[in-house]
Amino acid sequence: MVNILKPFNCAVKIANLSRNDHYVNAKSLMALMSLGIKNGHEVSVIFDGEDAQRALQQLSIEIENGLGE
Repeated sequence: MVNILKPFNCAVKIANLSRNDHYVNAKSLMALMSLGIKNGHEVSVIFDGEDAQRALQQLSIEIENGLGE
C-alpha cells in the first residue's frame, strides 16, 4: 500500500475502525503497521491534495487485485 501511494502528490491518512485507532500517515510503513490491520477489519482512508482522486482510483484498483498478495 505504501509503495502504491508514495508517488502521488497528496496526503493519505488511514485509521483502523475495528480497533478505534486514530488516523496515521498511509505513506509511512511504520505508521501503517502500527494499526494492526488484519483481513476483515474496517478501515477509513482520507485523501487530500492535488492527486487525491488519482491516488484513490489507483488504490481501489490495487485493493480489488489483492494488493499484490
